Amino acid sequence: MDKLLAARVRELLRTRFVRDLSFAQAAQIAGLAFAFATSILLVRHLGEDGYRDYALGIALFLLLRIPCDPGLDGTVIPRLAEAASARDRRAAGHAVAYFTILDLAGALVLPVLAYFAAAPVARWLGYAPVVGDLARILSLVGVAELAFRLATVASQGLREFKSYAILSTASQVARFLLVLSGVLAGCWLTGMSWIYVGGAAAGSFCGTLAWRALARRNADRMPGLLESLGTWKEVPFARHLRSGLAIWVAKNVPTLYELYPILLLGVFHPGDVTRYKIVFGLVSLPAVLLGPISQNTTVKLASEYGRRDRAAFERAFYKITLGSLGVSAALTLAFALASPLLLLAYGREYLTSLPLLLVMAIHPLTAGLGVAVAPFFRTIDRMGRLNALSTPIATVLLAAGFFLIREHGAWGAAILLVALRLALRAAGFLAAVRVLRSGKAIPAA
Repeated sequence: MDKLLAARVRELLRTRFVRDLSFAQAAQIAGLAFAFATSILLVRHLGEDGYRDYALGIALFLLLRIPCDPGLDGTVIPRLAEAASARDRRAAGHAVAYFTILDLAGALVLPVLAYFAAAPVARWLGYAPVVGDLARILSLVGVAELAFRLATVASQGLREFKSYAILSTASQVARFLLVLSGVLAGCWLTGMSWIYVGGAAAGSFCGTLAWRALARRNADRMPGLLESLGTWKEVPFARHLRSGLAIWVAKNVPTLYELYPILLLGVFHPGDVTRYKIVFGLVSLPAVLLGPISQNTTVKLASEYGRRDRAAFERAFYKITLGSLGVSAALTLAFALASPLLLLAYGREYLTSLPLLLVMAIHPLTAGLGVAVAPFFRTIDRMGRLNALSTPIATVLLAAGFFLIREHGAWGAAILLVALRLALRAAGFLAAVRVLRSGKAIPAA
């Protein structure tokens, strides 16, 4: 029996999907460890009030970033994966050019938008003036991490997940060391915000090195950056933007779901912001660990779509969903057992948040149900259908959430989070199943 199990494990490890996943998962675990350590440093250094303003500054920056982020990752990674699988250098170059040009445009617009809008929005919401100042500084992150984003997209599209793991881990280590240096130097809110931007620049330095290595190794499948940009006139921007609009909605609306409770707590219950932010960060750990599965799913489904293998396409969707549910359940159980120690790391005063954390743990428990949904609809170019289904559900729940948060603070935010995630994941999965059963928009064998 042991020999049979060992042989099965070796067979799984030889599977490219599992091998890619192991690299991406290793990077995710390392990144989470450094992100967790960074958040502990910031909470203990800034204190509850300082961390509240820092968290609100980041939330406001991310809110302003939404219109400047056209959802390029979800558009480009499947197209680059499909082109690389077919060894179509021209199509791969078009994907790189499309990403680079639009990413640069969004990164340049963001600081201008933040300069004029951050302070008025912060005043309108009743936040401290420093919150708007922090959002203005943080808006420079878009420019600072250009090379990092290009390298991460290319490494995923080319299925170079070992390079992706090394790049992500190196970036997280650099950011952690910068934050540690800032804490030791006694930097306060403004200084820590500039360090945040510096961490993005450090990630881009790593990304530049990674891109050069990727371009050399994959010269037969993808042209270099300058050669790709030289084909910009051939890139079908209008067609990509039409399909990318739905992906933009699908990518940025979940970000809005995460920001909505924090921004409202800052208005109605400022004293709950730090507690909720800490608990939300912790319950997101198991769900974030599913990220590499979703990233690999995007590439896997795009590859099967490119080969027109209908049976493999459907089988991959169901297997990944079932496996992800098992993984999310196991991760959440382990997380629940460790949660008192995780809260204690931030300070004894946060142990009172344990009941809130256990309720919010329902969010990662069911995360596996939705892992393959967005990659599925992106691959068959039907994100509009998923958005049309999700929008009315989210609108009703967010409206109810406004009153829940106003009346019940962090507990209202927790109830909103759980209800929203459960409803959207279930609806998305059932919609994908209906499409699979109908056979529509699925590549024929």
